Amino acid sequence: MSDLSGLEFAAVVSRAVRTRRFDPEAAARALASFDEIRADSLPQSHGRGEFELAERLIRDFATKLAAADALHLASAKNAGAALATLDPRLAEAARAQAVDVALG
Repeated sequence: MSDLSGLEFAAVVSRAVRTRRFDPEAAARALASFDEIRADSLPQSHGRGEFELAERLIRDFATKLAAADALHLASAKNAGAALATLDPRLAEAARAQAVDVALG
């Protein structure tokens, strides 16, 4: 699981609290569940290779990826790992890069 995943998950949960889709208790449970999953996962840091591949993906306008999504995809591709996503656009881009997709 990449370093960026924790940051992005926390941002989504925080947004859910601000928009009143989650109360603080539900948010705390979601974050605790994420932390349990992360603790059981292999850590993946982003290095130069991931940033370079992410930039190439972004420069391919057909991917229609945001920077963070491109970095997630680049990390999965470079690690030879499947990409877990519910985002159809990211899943499509991953498949185009011969990256297995979990969930999406």
